[in-house]
Amino acid sequence: MDIRNVIDQADLLREMPEEARVALAGQAMLRRYRGREYLWRVGDPQDRLQVVAEGMVHIGIMGPDAEEIVLHVVACGECMGEPSIYSPEGDRRTDGRAVGPTIIVDVPGEKVRAVLEACPEAMRLFVRRVSAIARAHADRMAVSAFHDARGRLARLLLDLADSHGVPTARGRRIELPLSQRALAGLIGVRRESVNRLIAALERAGALAFEDGTVTVLRPQILQAALGVEAVLS
Repeated sequence: MDIRNVIDQADLLREMPEEARVALAGQAMLRRYRGREYLWRVGDPQDRLQVVAEGMVHIGIMGPDAEEIVLHVVACGECMGEPSIYSPEGDRRTDGRAVGPTIIVDVPGEKVRAVLEACPEAMRLFVRRVSAIARAHADRMAVSAFHDARGRLARLLLDLADSHGVPTARGRRIELPLSQRALAGLIGVRRESVNRLIAALERAGALAFEDGTVTVLRPQILQAALGVEAVLS
């Protein structure tokens, strides 16, 4: 696998000047993980930038009943670890686990900092990304505070359909394998609750859930669950 090609196509790095991408690729290495293998555990050092070159990663924590709670899903071509690059706290607060066979491009934090500090445009893009991450966390907290589980699931599916959706004859298929357990963690409820919510939304014609893939059929029904005015025809 060509590390430079992965960096050139990564969601954050592809916008950086070529000299920055060349420098990062020169300091990067490939790491391969088996399905369900941990990339890191709570308490591990966190000073590195990683790109998912192949596969998918669940970032989460273990709940009180030893059940994994998924907090974030990182898909192929996406970056992980941006907030850690300039964080004074050097230990992980989450676990990172490969969902299936996964390949990661890994760049040590000190190498990332050297590239950013030598290239103002790369630094500007990096700061913008960290700001977007902080904003997304604030938005997620607002959704959790003001919406019930149905509304939180609706918001999540609308966001995923926008960021990872592919148009089909039926609607917009989310190109991420999402188990009900993963969806439960992402909206902060138990799997059984997600099961009931998905069944209700399927009966309403809002979505289809088949083989771990969600297709949004009528987004206006999901918007209605958020209190957004919509005509349910």
